[in-house]
Amino acid sequence: MKLRLEHRLEQIVSGQIVQLMKLLQANRIDIDDFIEDEIEQNPLLEKIEVEETLRTEQELEIEKDDKLEYYLKEFEWLQEGGEGLRSYVPKKLGQEKETPDIYAEKKDPLENFKIEFLSKLDSAKEELGNLLLSLLDENGFLRMSAREITDKYPYKITKIKNAIEKMKNTDPYGVGCKDMLEFIAFQLEKMGYEDDKYIKLLTIFGKELEAEAFEKISRKSGIAVDEIKDILIVLRSLKTIPLYNRKQDIGYIIPDVIIRKVDGEYIVILNEDEIPSIRINSYYLSLIKGRSKDLTEEERKNLQKYFYAAKSFINNLYKRRETIERIAKEILNRQYEFFEKGIGCLKPLYMKDIAETLSLSNSTITRALANKYYDTPQGIFPSKFFFINRAVSDIDTLTVKDVKNEIEKIINREDKKDPFSDEKITGILNKQGLKIVRRTIAKYRGELNIPNRALRKKSK
Repeated sequence: MKLRLEHRLEQIVSGQIVQLMKLLQANRIDIDDFIEDEIEQNPLLEKIEVEETLRTEQELEIEKDDKLEYYLKEFEWLQEGGEGLRSYVPKKLGQEKETPDIYAEKKDPLENFKIEFLSKLDSAKEELGNLLLSLLDENGFLRMSAREITDKYPYKITKIKNAIEKMKNTDPYGVGCKDMLEFIAFQLEKMGYEDDKYIKLLTIFGKELEAEAFEKISRKSGIAVDEIKDILIVLRSLKTIPLYNRKQDIGYIIPDVIIRKVDGEYIVILNEDEIPSIRINSYYLSLIKGRSKDLTEEERKNLQKYFYAAKSFINNLYKRRETIERIAKEILNRQYEFFEKGIGCLKPLYMKDIAETLSLSNSTITRALANKYYDTPQGIFPSKFFFINRAVSDIDTLTVKDVKNEIEKIINREDKKDPFSDEKITGILNKQGLKIVRRTIAKYRGELNIPNRALRKKSK
């Protein structure tokens, strides 16, 4: 009897773990399908109507008797998760203090921008500022050039250009760019990248980049595959339009995790909007408890199996939420400067760092990040975007200080008339056995207060 029970428990535990791994890997869209499939396959599971989700767990609690307690005790491990005992209620944006509707903040994304931009102009130029604002299209692009504006309106071209520059450098940055390519180049410049190669790849190999045909691009462009992959990561991190309403913009990408600053503190929310609330049907529970004399023993056993499966599924939904939110909070903690200042402050990070801190396996981290998108104050990014390999030599792991010292040495001995680009410095360090990407070079160079190649050449 004991061996049979142990084998049965082992089978159920194994099945629960497999299910949890699948749920972790599911993104916001997939999880809907998982829940619908489980409801279809398990007669004990049912959706909770919207008005019922506001009821407390105590109100949904049904009376227990000795027989039900016996079944629950036999599978005691299933009771972990407290409120997950019989129902799963997703977090809804705006429903609670912990999950405010952070999208409500940006109902008119242009309003705050107008105030800040006009404050940068003196009163004499405010009329020009209002003109430029009126010429913006719905995406924040200024389709007319400074020359076209001065030909049509009574303003000097120098004043127009100066006002446009101030407009571009007002949050959200890039408003006033002529088109998407100029906006991308503007973002790359602010990040410290030399944008020619990025723009060239985007315009010439746009379809190939989208299809991730790295070998084909490499053959035609002469750029190494690894570098193309790095370029694609950067390009995918950029916004395509400077001004948008977040609630409308996410139509083509539904984020799985939302990170936003509310009342001076960042909050992490697993996006469960529109996910149905579910529970174990109380009528079937009463049958399991033995109140119906019409059930055969076999029918009762089948109901018990469905009960354990329903309990397992509900608890796994809670574990999925907890795991993804824990990982997101750790990413927030480690990449805090990115959330505050932008892509240029992204730090080197391994998934195994997160795994060790949270005492989770590497495979759990990988699954919890798979196919997920994070909606942040800096834009919407694939979850793996936050992980950049550390600078590592073939011999040993170097400290950031070591890498900065190497960068400084290379720049100190460069030809002052023809300074090294960040790409060239990357190549030199790679040949020395130091595996590092160009964005890290740009970041560390900036932290050393060393200007980019163009400015170093001008300063000589």
